[in-house]
Amino acid sequence: MNVLAGKINQIGRESIPWYEGVIGCVESERGGRECSVKDLINVAGNLEYFGFLPWIVSDMDLGESAVNGGSVQMLQGLPDEVLAFLDKEKVGACLRETEKGVFTKEGYCYRVKEGWQEIYNGQNLPEQETGSDAILSVRLENRKHSEHGKVWLSLPCSTEGMASTYASLHVESLEQCRIWEVRSAVPILEKKIQFYDDVEMLNELAERLQQMPQKELIKYKAVLQFENWKNIEEALLLTERLDCYVFDPSQISYEHYGRKCLEDLGGGGLLGPGFPEF
Repeated sequence: MNVLAGKINQIGRESIPWYEGVIGCVESERGGRECSVKDLINVAGNLEYFGFLPWIVSDMDLGESAVNGGSVQMLQGLPDEVLAFLDKEKVGACLRETEKGVFTKEGYCYRVKEGWQEIYNGQNLPEQETGSDAILSVRLENRKHSEHGKVWLSLPCSTEGMASTYASLHVESLEQCRIWEVRSAVPILEKKIQFYDDVEMLNELAERLQQMPQKELIKYKAVLQFENWKNIEEALLLTERLDCYVFDPSQISYEHYGRKCLEDLGGGGLLGPGFPEF
């Protein structure tokens, strides 16, 4: 069930109606047999083989869409006078039966091409890509074709991992992707990284962060909070300038730091009973 939850999380909330439609199509193709957990996991990886039309929830809706949109080949070329006399409900029913489509409460789902990827065989669990354990993870989607869903990419990532992401999103390079969500062990990055940022540059940043000792990583987090950096290039540059900063994790407030400075300057008398509020 954890794998199923992870797969549903990957496709995104906005794709749930599409996912539910594909489940209906699969069950219809199998004579009404309900999907097992194995099937539900596999459905999440096979959305690309199905189309989904939101708000089309009946044969009448489908028929009207087909007639008014002129998207059905058998209707193309017919004059408007003829189209006006067509029974749109029957047109929709015929189209649904031809496409082996199904209606859900959210829309109409139908198969657009043959094929099926067996992601889970019922025994060996597929690898989960939640990105939760990585130093930096980005959830990507195809800029022009969001119907291909979203994929988590854990950084730093190898060339092979990048290639796998290309295939999942049907792109040739990361330039064709945009960032949908960010998770990081450095929280400020989650707020600062933009949807248009260069993923390869983020990969370089993640590689540097992964190589940092824990104390140095904590210092880097503090530097990012201190500096008013504006882009990933500047965040990368700061990884090279950590020696320019002094970080004392024992200083927890301005008051605490001020007292420490006075003590270092030999001002212990100012901190005596005569100055209780200092």
